[in-house]
Amino acid sequence: MSQGPIGPQGPQGQQGGTGSTGYQGIQGPQGPPYGPAGPGFYSSSTRLNISNFTTGATITFSNGSASTYYNITSGTPVSALSNATSGAPAGAFWVFRNNTSNMITAVLSNCTTLYNGNAAASTVYIGSGNSLTLVYSGSLTSFIAF
Repeated sequence: MSQGPIGPQGPQGQQGGTGSTGYQGIQGPQGPPYGPAGPGFYSSSTRLNISNFTTGATITFSNGSASTYYNITSGTPVSALSNATSGAPAGAFWVFRNNTSNMITAVLSNCTTLYNGNAAASTVYIGSGNSLTLVYSGSLTSFIAF
């Protein structure tokens, strides 16, 4: 025994009702117009430059390359040579991002890097998936590391 033909589709039903509204979250602090202004940035015309660094060689950073994000994808040791001079404004920064699966050793030349208040280093280590940010202190070749 076989099945007979399928009949036409029936009429569309009415739209269902809307569910109840959930609980309202707490209201955050308000300020004019959307909260307090953030801190002043290095310069209103500064844009973050992105530089992909794929070989284990020397990254030379200078006043002209301030606000550069170095995306490091080579697991070999990196040398960072500072050509930043006292002409750079305090607050100029450079970001070194380790996008490898290994820790990177970065040897810093022509600069003093301060961390943890007043400790200095010329070799720093950047863990996998982490970044090192150097900020120019405004004093000769002195940088602050985060």
